[in-house]
Amino acid sequence: MTKIERFRGRRLSNGSARIMVSMLREAGIRPETALAEAGLALADIERADGIVTGDQELRLERAFVERTRERPGLWLDVGFRYRLLSYGPFGLAILSARTVARAVEFAAGFHELAFTLIEYAVARDGAREIAGLDADLSSVPPEMREFMVARDLAAVRRLLDDMVGAPFPIQEFRAAIAAPADAARCAEALGAAVCFGAARTQFLFAPSWKRLEMPYGNPLLEETHERQCRELLAGIAVRSSEVERVLDVLVRCRGHWPTIDEICAKLGVSTRTLRRRLDERGTSYSSLVEDVRRKQAEELLRQTALSVEQIADSLGYAETASFTHAFKRWTGRPPSRFRRVAGGSPQRGHGFPLTGRIDG
Repeated sequence: MTKIERFRGRRLSNGSARIMVSMLREAGIRPETALAEAGLALADIERADGIVTGDQELRLERAFVERTRERPGLWLDVGFRYRLLSYGPFGLAILSARTVARAVEFAAGFHELAFTLIEYAVARDGAREIAGLDADLSSVPPEMREFMVARDLAAVRRLLDDMVGAPFPIQEFRAAIAAPADAARCAEALGAAVCFGAARTQFLFAPSWKRLEMPYGNPLLEETHERQCRELLAGIAVRSSEVERVLDVLVRCRGHWPTIDEICAKLGVSTRTLRRRLDERGTSYSSLVEDVRRKQAEELLRQTALSVEQIADSLGYAETASFTHAFKRWTGRPPSRFRRVAGGSPQRGHGFPLTGRIDG
C-alpha cells in the first residue's frame, strides 16, 4: 500500500482542518464550500474531539489550495499554526524525549502520525551525527507540492522551536520548489536562509543544536508516548482508500442508496476492482451500506421524533417490518425499545423523506 493510500485510510484529529478553516475565514473566504468538497461540515470542525479521515483531510487541503493560490505567504502562515501539542501522542513523544537527539529521531521516525504526505528521515554528516532532517516528496501529488513544502517549512520550524522551548538553531532551509514572490519574507519568517530550487528539501541544523536540552524530558513519559506512537503506526491503513471514499459518499446519501455500479462510476473505479478491494478488507458493498444505514437509524431514533414508519421510509425500506427485522438483527432489540433505552431528546422536523435502493 502506498503512502497516500495509508494516509487516506487514517483517522485524524480535526486540528489541521480547524487551522485551515480559521485561515480561510481570516482571508475573507467562506469555508463552507471547501468543507463540503471534503465531505465535512462546520460541526465536524468545531468539535474539540472531532475526527476526520485522511481522505477528508487531503480533499480539504486541495480545496484550501484552490482558494488561496493567489494569496502570497498564506501557505507559510498556515504552517506556523501547527503547534507541537496539536499532533497528539506524536507531539507528546517528542516533547517528553530525554534528549534533543532522541526528539529529532522521534520526529522523523513517527512522521506518519503528522498531517503531511512528506516523509522525513534524519540527515547525518560524515561522522554519522545528526545534521538535520531530509524530506522525501515522492508521495506528494505534483499539484500539492508547493503548498505542502511551504506549509512544512513553517510547521517543522514551529515543531522544533516548541520542542526545546526556544528558537531552534537552523543553519539553512533547502526547498525543492521554485522561489515564491515573497522569498525574502520566507527567510525572515523562518529565521534562517532559504535556498529555493534545491535538489531536495532539507532542514540543516546549526552545530549549536548539540548544546540544547529538553525542558520537559521525562524517561517514563517518553516510554509511554513512544509506545503509543508505535501502536498507532501498527494500526494505520486498516482500510484501503477506496473503502474510505465509498463510506464518504454513503454517509451523505440519507436514503437513496446508489448501486455498486453507480458508486464505481462516481469514484472512477471499475466494479470488479472495488469488489476485489472490499473483499481484501473482509467486507462488501452491501455490508458498508448496512453499516451506514444502522448508524443513521440509531441517530434518527435518538435525535428525532419521527415515527418508526417514517424512519424506515427515510432509510429506503419498502416495508416497516423489513426495517424492524434488520434493526433487531443489528442491535438485538426493536427500534421502539432502542429509542426508550437511548433516552434521547427528540427534535421534530429533522426527517429525511427519501427513498432508496441497494444492489450489492
